[in-house]
Amino acid sequence: MRTIRIFAAIAVVVLSVSSCDDFLKTIPGDKVSPELTWKTEEDANRFVTGCYSDWADRYAYFYWDCCSDIGYAQFPWEGFTVIGNGSMSPADYGYSFYDYSTIAKCNTYLANESRITFSSESVRKDLQAQVRAIRAYRYFMMTYLYSADCAGTGDWGRWSTVPLITAPLANSDDAKQPRADMGTMRDFIMSELDTCLLHINDTPSERGRIAKPAVYMMKMRVLQYFMSKCAYTWQDLAEFIGNNLLAGKEVSWNAHKVFTLGMQNDPEIILPLMSASSNSDYSCWEVATMFPNSLGGWSSMVPTFALVDMFPMANGYPITDPSSGYDPQDPFANRDPRLAEFILYNGATLYGRVLDYVHKKLPGGEDGDVDNPDYPVGDNSSKTGFNWRKYVYTENGYPDMWNTDCCPILFRYTEAFLSYAEALNEAVGPTGTIPGSYQRSAYQVIKQIREAAGIGVNLPGGDIYLEQIKNDKDKMREIIHNERAITMCGEGLRRFDLLRWHEYEPFKLPVMTFGVKNPDSRDADVYGDFKIAETRVFHEYNKALPIPQSAIDNNPKLVQNPGYAQ
Repeated sequence: MRTIRIFAAIAVVVLSVSSCDDFLKTIPGDKVSPELTWKTEEDANRFVTGCYSDWADRYAYFYWDCCSDIGYAQFPWEGFTVIGNGSMSPADYGYSFYDYSTIAKCNTYLANESRITFSSESVRKDLQAQVRAIRAYRYFMMTYLYSADCAGTGDWGRWSTVPLITAPLANSDDAKQPRADMGTMRDFIMSELDTCLLHINDTPSERGRIAKPAVYMMKMRVLQYFMSKCAYTWQDLAEFIGNNLLAGKEVSWNAHKVFTLGMQNDPEIILPLMSASSNSDYSCWEVATMFPNSLGGWSSMVPTFALVDMFPMANGYPITDPSSGYDPQDPFANRDPRLAEFILYNGATLYGRVLDYVHKKLPGGEDGDVDNPDYPVGDNSSKTGFNWRKYVYTENGYPDMWNTDCCPILFRYTEAFLSYAEALNEAVGPTGTIPGSYQRSAYQVIKQIREAAGIGVNLPGGDIYLEQIKNDKDKMREIIHNERAITMCGEGLRRFDLLRWHEYEPFKLPVMTFGVKNPDSRDADVYGDFKIAETRVFHEYNKALPIPQSAIDNNPKLVQNPGYAQ
């Protein structure tokens, strides 16, 4: 469980990092010396680098999908099991995002930057905009996670979000502030992002830095998730995305391949989360925890059977459609190619090893069969019978999977395309268009995304199912929601999407284990031994996470979220 670091002392963390951490490499040591702070542009860059440390929480990025129907975190001590199964409480909250350390660093920089001599006003404004964007996005995430008002519960009045603190605090008493109302927080976040867009660079100064496209993505998420609170319509959102993010862009035919090391500089990627840790030599060590047990991994976070079933057949039909051709005894044949690219399943090959998740024993031991390390009962085995392939697969494997050059992708253009299609379908239907810089219908965008993934390619009739429903707004909505789930799987968006759609039943689905009816034998294998690995509940109040009790104890002006009050 992560220690709550509210209003921690400001120490700019500068890190030893991997080769993917281009801009983080430039700073020696682990702190900015007091005698050097707030004098030179170099000091400013060092402090801004500190603001980037853990600003969007790379660790949580990998785990958030385990708090939804498409992922499972089997180890409670990693912080996400109780959130996923709905048992979290103020005392046992699992992982806490209620953390002001990044916000405090940003406030300190903004309060002291006037003491620095910059080489130009444009440099000063760009660095300031980066810091303000970091702070605004952190407030956006905290607000969405800890305020059920944002998820559609109703008006909670003055205390609906989190305390809004925009300047350094003189003492701990100053930190004892009430929760800001939604209107105040909304106006602050939107104003900050709009100001950033006036001054931030069009392109990042170095890889991993925030530039204008990333700020547009931040604003897109704010408008999308808080639409009613921002007085925006679906058409407003479609116009914003089309004019600012998609003008001159095309759906990337490599979008589903950008998780390999060789694609780290692909134009599909808007902003990677750089790997960094002040207490370790590892860079993006989380990848190792995703590997199958047989390859030395922990299976800490794994895909679910529910996610696997969301991938359609290669002809575009959902597997539940009688016309799909789905065979439950050959469940991975003729499926959407992204299934094999994103998920490891029984019979898949990784680094020359054919994975077996369904048999208790494997042949080859001196005295006969040996225990199967991937059978879902052993330590570090996947309890669902699946592992992630996203981020795990590279062209030649990681030399050291505990010290990788992997950089998870916080923002990429495919998300913008999917959000545009969703907004446009809601505004004008699946084949309608609106004035603006991007003249495509929702149907056309989804068709391009699915074609790029391989659906319908080289098949008679192409994507048959999409063509059949392309004039049906409700069916198109189902496809768009499903496309977001499978295209962005493992990228931490699913829980947030379900909440903004007010779809709560998926949170209650049990986590199932994929298997065969006769795991003790290799004769006449028949799939169908699907056991429950975890039961889950979801209450109305679980739309918001509980504020950690320690934060309530330290700040008597905080009010706990309904349902969690002691």
